[in-house]
Formats: sequence, structure tokens, C-alpha cells
Amino acid sequence: MACPGCPPPPTAILAALERAMMELGVTSRSTAKSDLQTKHDTHR
Repeated sequence: MACPGCPPPPTAILAALERAMMELGVTSRSTAKSDLQTKHDTHR
């Protein structure tokens, strides 16, 4: 999101940012899942 007073970013940058955020979300989600699995295995 562009801060107030700053010009809005071009759609190309916006699209790339959105794609990166989605990839980041997927990555962090799967990482959290594997972390949980590791904790579970360690606990057992």
C-alpha cells in the first residue's frame, strides 16, 4: 500500500508485489506447518 502523499505505484510493480506476497504467504504457511510437525515429532 502506498503511504498518503506518495504517488500510487504502477500496476506492474503492484502485480509483482502481490505475486511475491502470495508466494511468501504460501512459503511461510508450509514452513509453519513443517515446524509444527517437527515440534510434534520431538515431543513424542
